[in-house]
Amino acid sequence: MRAQWTIGVLEALVGFDTTSRNSNLALVEWVEAYLDRFGVPHERVPDATGTKANVWATIGPTVVVARARSIRRTRPTSNLARAQLEACSAFLDRLTAHSCA
Repeated sequence: MRAQWTIGVLEALVGFDTTSRNSNLALVEWVEAYLDRFGVPHERVPDATGTKANVWATIGPTVVVARARSIRRTRPTSNLARAQLEACSAFLDRLTAHSCA
C-alpha cells in the first residue's frame, strides 16, 4: 500500500511541466492542496513576475528561544531532539496511514 501511494504522488509530481520557460503555479497549487489535507502550514513565495513560486513548508516542531529583543532558532537539547523526532515520526505515520487508506 505504501509503495502504491508513493508511486501515485511521484506520478502526480512529475506530471507537471515545470520546464523553466513555463509557469510552475499548477504544481505549486497541487502541493499547497496536498499540504492542506494534512494541516501542514506553508507559505507561497512568488517570483517577481508572479508566474512562478516556491512553497515553504515546515513539518514538525520548531524550537524558538526569545532573548532580549531578538528571537532566534537554537539547537535542541538531546531530550528535545528526541521529542522532535518522535513528533515527526508520529506525524509521518499519520500521514501515511491517511494517504494509504
